[in-house]
Amino acid sequence: MNPFGYIICNILVLDIDPDEKVKRAMNDIIACEKEKRAQQSRAEAEKITKILGAEAESRTRELAGEGIANARKAILNGLQHSVETFQQALPGSDPSQILKTVLMTQYLDTVKEAALTGRNTFIMPSSPAQILTIEDQLRAAINPPNREMKLF
Repeated sequence: MNPFGYIICNILVLDIDPDEKVKRAMNDIIACEKEKRAQQSRAEAEKITKILGAEAESRTRELAGEGIANARKAILNGLQHSVETFQQALPGSDPSQILKTVLMTQYLDTVKEAALTGRNTFIMPSSPAQILTIEDQLRAAINPPNREMKLF
C-alpha cells in the first residue's frame, strides 16, 4: 500500500479460515490431548476404586475375624459357667465328664432346633460317639500331643 500513499501499522484479523487439512490436523491434536487426559482420569478413578474395594474387603475380613473370636470367647465362657454350675450342684464330679454332658445337651438342642425349622438338609454327626470323636479331634488340633489340656 506504500505506492498508494498508505502505511499499514496494524491489522486486526477477525475471520481466519485456514485450509481444511490444517483444521483437521489442529482438531486431531486437540482431540488426542483431551482423550489422553480422559484416559488418565479413567485410570486414576479405576485405581481409586480398586484401592477402596481392597480396603473395604480387608476391613470386612478383620471385623468377621473379630466377630468369630468374640463368639468363641462367649461360647467358652458359657461352657465354663456350665461346668462351674454343675460342679457346684455335684461336688467332686469330673470336669471332663461335665463338659461332655454339656456338649451332648447342646448337640441335642441343636438337633431339636434343626428339626423344628423344617429345612430339608442338615449335615451333622448323628451319634454321641461321633460327637466325642469330634471333641477328641478338636482337642488334638488345639493341643500338641506333648501338652496336657486343662479344661477350666
